[in-house]
Amino acid sequence: IALGRALSRKPFNSLHYVLAIRPSEIGPLEIRMAWRSKQRPFRPPPRLKPIIAARSPIMQTTVKQIHGRAQLREFLELPRHLYRGMAGYVAPLYAERRELIDPKKSPFFSHGQAAYWIAYRDGRAAGRISAQIDDVTGPNTPANLGLFGCLDAIDDSDVVTKLLHTAEDWLRERGRR
Repeated sequence: IALGRALSRKPFNSLHYVLAIRPSEIGPLEIRMAWRSKQRPFRPPPRLKPIIAARSPIMQTTVKQIHGRAQLREFLELPRHLYRGMAGYVAPLYAERRELIDPKKSPFFSHGQAAYWIAYRDGRAAGRISAQIDDVTGPNTPANLGLFGCLDAIDDSDVVTKLLHTAEDWLRERGRR
């Protein structure tokens, strides 16, 4: 754990001292003094801004249902593009996600059905959503229940609204609420 506290009282000193405490094989803690030059001071990682879509009247949002492997790949890789560079985001394993939504490999599809959509803003993928119907229900599950998931989108209410309405319409067509 680096405490990052400069021991010098002068703000423009040529050397900055950092106290570093690490677990050691010899004893419980190892304490070291380290220095960094003025040219490369200790800095926390930068905070990144979320992806925000600029609003303009010519931007059109279209939502397309997934048909085929190329669109399925785009659906699975979209969160990686949306959250690239965001602190704390760890992308899930691609193979695990592919098996989860593949009707031939996932056990969910033996008793349920699902559909997947991608929203495009001026030809670029801007969001995704899925809708599911699970025919196996428990005693406390309401009748005709529909589900949605895999909701990832840019910071734009128009994209999110269109994705949610698309999933809702698909579920209503199949008698779900």
